[in-house]
Amino acid sequence: MADKKNGFHFPYMIEETTDKGLGVFAGKAIRQGSIVWRHVPGQYVVYDEQTFNALIAKMSRSDVVYQLEHVFGLKDLPGCLIRVLDDGELINHSS
Repeated sequence: MADKKNGFHFPYMIEETTDKGLGVFAGKAIRQGSIVWRHVPGQYVVYDEQTFNALIAKMSRSDVVYQLEHVFGLKDLPGCLIRVLDDGELINHSS
């Protein structure tokens, strides 16, 4: 991984899609089972509910929607939301 501020482990491009906005596209084939991205220290923030609510209280509706579309929770951090700050936020995060 050449860029220490980015969690990707393969060459990639950011491109506009026809229906979902910006997306991450692999720059080369990725072998099944490979790690494609990891959290990088300093490239994410963890919010508790109170802090996140205070953050979005100051935002426009569209900015709130964007934030909500780009945070996720983990079983190991109940009551918290994580916001990725590198291009990893553009990975398809649907189940």
